Amino acid sequence: MIIKNILVLLVNLIFFSSCSDLFLTEKMINCENYNPQYTFEKDIKPIFNKYCISCHRSDNAIAGLDLSNYSEFNISKYFIPGDTTQGLILKWIKDVEDPMPPSWFGVMDRDTINMINQWILECAIEN
Repeated sequence: MIIKNILVLLVNLIFFSSCSDLFLTEKMINCENYNPQYTFEKDIKPIFNKYCISCHRSDNAIAGLDLSNYSEFNISKYFIPGDTTQGLILKWIKDVEDPMPPSWFGVMDRDTINMINQWILECAIEN
């Protein structure tokens, strides 16, 4: 009986791990040799400068988040290049209850949010 339960568990683990892509909201892509539409320096940094930099810069990194420099926040806690289903940046920006930036500072329009989303999906290239 124990062996049967272990086998059932193993079969379920194998099945669900092989189907995990079905549960992602967007498919991850291979970031090697990818030609992105958006880059940090050209497209995303100006957005961060407009909406985020007053609270998230090197000399005033609230919550330890410095958005003034690509290398300061390019870690899996904030985003995973090629994967828009994980990371905090999009979660914070899209949060209806408590969005970032705060609503009193200015609300990002849908096109701006989509650009950040697409940049991350396109592997979040710096230059």
